[in-house]
Amino acid sequence: MKNHIEKLSDKLSDYYNDEEWDALVELLDSLEFKYNKTSYHLVNIKQKLEKSTDFNMDNYYDEVCNPLYYETESFVIAMRSTADIIMHIINRTMKLGIESSKVNLSTVYKHPKTTKTIKNILHRYTHNRDSALWNFFYQFRNEIVHEKSITQTLPITINFFNGPQPLAYFEINGQKQNVVIYLETALNFLKRFVIHLFEQIEITVEHNFS
Repeated sequence: MKNHIEKLSDKLSDYYNDEEWDALVELLDSLEFKYNKTSYHLVNIKQKLEKSTDFNMDNYYDEVCNPLYYETESFVIAMRSTADIIMHIINRTMKLGIESSKVNLSTVYKHPKTTKTIKNILHRYTHNRDSALWNFFYQFRNEIVHEKSITQTLPITINFFNGPQPLAYFEINGQKQNVVIYLETALNFLKRFVIHLFEQIEITVEHNFS
């Protein structure tokens, strides 16, 4: 992600005044931090599961299950934060002028200055076949932050008889999902989403502001 952010910065720095650019750099730095934080939590989840074969722990739930929940909840929240920041980046780079407190997927998508190509990317990732992954972190985050804990919204089951390493899974829309595989897929989805938007932002800015 760092390379993509640096590439976008190099391409766009000449199109904004100092104040605009400083604000945009802050957003890009925040995006990198949030994305790296999401990756960090995924690494921790994998490490927790690698240690889950030690059944001689004094309290297996406290040493394995609870940390697994903590990391999964933090992963979901960090993913959503990354998605929120990219909306602010679109607002700034496209000079949409949406008030910061009102920037979200809906206001960016509906804004008359948002290009058709960017709208198509937003629609493709949030409403089409990939929308289950979008809803996973976009909607679950709301429940986690405002209503319930991850233990209530996304109970994790550990199967100790799966093989050399226990299998952790949760249910999404009635289907069992391997925790690690699903979260890896979600993170890759987020990365593709950001990269595709970056590519189009670069093209649009160079075309509109040259």
